[in-house]
Amino acid sequence: MEKRAEDVGEEEALELIPGYPIILVDDKKSFCELVSRLKDQDFIGIDSEWKAQYLFPNESVALLQIAIIDGVYLVDFCALENSLTENDWDALLRSLLCSQSRKLGFDLGNDLRALFAGAPTGNVQSIADNLCNVVCLKRLVENVSFLSVC
Repeated sequence: MEKRAEDVGEEEALELIPGYPIILVDDKKSFCELVSRLKDQDFIGIDSEWKAQYLFPNESVALLQIAIIDGVYLVDFCALENSLTENDWDALLRSLLCSQSRKLGFDLGNDLRALFAGAPTGNVQSIADNLCNVVCLKRLVENVSFLSVC
């Protein structure tokens, strides 16, 4: 039987499927572990949830979902915003977006805009200039559909 998140105790991991855990990143220790895990990944899935626009006028990330080979990591920006330095955020963004791994997501333009608005780092332009191996599935499908019509 499925378990709800509130039914799972501290010692029991919540799993998306058996053997594939969902890991909450809401403190500096788990954040640093994630940054370390992002190194040497072949594929990284990315999605984000934004803060409510009626509460926050700019589109910024509330929750970043990162899927890698060993699990899904939920990065709670709201919980982390006061406990991390600019260097910490910079390390995450560079590990996530500027590495040789292939990054996959749907409608990544909006996710990246919200991610850059939400991460307090002064190096956003440098990171944006060094993005590599980022694949937006929405744009890919649109381009393939356009080619099919021609």
